[in-house]
Amino acid sequence: MPRRRALTGAQLEDLLALPTSEPDLIRHWTLGRDDLAAIERRRGAHNQLGYTLQLCAFRYPGRLLRPGDVIPETALRFVSEQIRVGASALGAYASRRQTRREQLDALGCVNSPAKAGATPPSTWARSRHSAGRDPGRHGLGYGDAPDG
Repeated sequence: MPRRRALTGAQLEDLLALPTSEPDLIRHWTLGRDDLAAIERRRGAHNQLGYTLQLCAFRYPGRLLRPGDVIPETALRFVSEQIRVGASALGAYASRRQTRREQLDALGCVNSPAKAGATPPSTWARSRHSAGRDPGRHGLGYGDAPDG
């Protein structure tokens, strides 16, 4: 018998969407001193910004960012202002494939259900704008540079 889904695709997409409203960003994505200390240990502005976005998305809505995810402009600006890094630095993020693994390790995601083989929530929902590019959103891409 096929499994019955409790949520529709649209409901799941809304549930896992990154925050865009100022109250949600302030409530869920405001960084504390410990966060800022961990972020400062990342080398380069692009890695600091990428790590911060991973940290915030992991906390709320509770998923990991994946290659190709689109970051809303308001969320990107909110995070980049807190860490004093230009939003344009995101374009250089994760030029090494190892970067994502290393940052997930630093976030404590290595032993997460997703790492153990379960399907992570981010694979259930597609980005709202996965079919096309919205000028108010930024893609999170991982380069094809070799590891090393």
